[in-house]
Amino acid sequence: MFVIPCTIRIYVVFRTQVFVRVTTESVWSARRFGTSIGAATFRIYTILRYRQAVFHIHRPMAAPLLFIGLGNPGIRYAPTRHNIGFMVVDAVAEKFGLRWDVTSALHDTCEWRHAGRTMVLAKPKTYMNDSGRSARKLAGQLGIGPADVVAIVDEYNFPVGRIHLKAGGSDGGHNGITSLITELKSAAFWRLRCGIDRRFGPGGLVDYVLAPFPSDDSDALASMITDAVAAVELIARVGPERAMQTVNRPKESA
Repeated sequence: MFVIPCTIRIYVVFRTQVFVRVTTESVWSARRFGTSIGAATFRIYTILRYRQAVFHIHRPMAAPLLFIGLGNPGIRYAPTRHNIGFMVVDAVAEKFGLRWDVTSALHDTCEWRHAGRTMVLAKPKTYMNDSGRSARKLAGQLGIGPADVVAIVDEYNFPVGRIHLKAGGSDGGHNGITSLITELKSAAFWRLRCGIDRRFGPGGLVDYVLAPFPSDDSDALASMITDAVAAVELIARVGPERAMQTVNRPKESA
């Protein structure tokens, strides 16, 4: 009879790695050879499958991610260039069939989960220049730091249609980003920047960003929102660091 007595030891190392050590002592015999091999193989297979369960039990949970769309509340501002952040998070919520929780005085929120990780969408109710209060409150509630915050924001240095993901940096003259830096006490959060073009002269920035997108931009705007939603999905799946190269890759010309 072919016998495989097995001693199985499972080691958990740093809560992220599991090793299975199998020591065998084999005694050969001609009787019941096939049956014993099958039973031993099944035992080892079962232990290795169990290892996967142990791995997941001991794997640390990833921190939540906060996607905060920057904009101004109210119908008056809804179609304006400055509200592209709201447009993107609204499109994400619509795609996933999410319902906004509007009970907070600071922000509307909704959430979903991916691979056990919580994703939160937010639209501040505090107007653009005070958006940081909402970010600070939500980051505190979620127990996350700036590196787990993604601000979705308009960027006049990019043409309509272009998006770009980056971490850290200056406020670039954007009052919403200035507010986040002040309230989070760090500039190390992520920015998903959405182009609104730079078709204004000296002193014309405020009127420009508070004006609606013209009809000529409708196709590029729709494409940009679609790309931004895809970027949010990718960030949710793989994290912003790994998503950045794909998000920032230039689009092929038609």
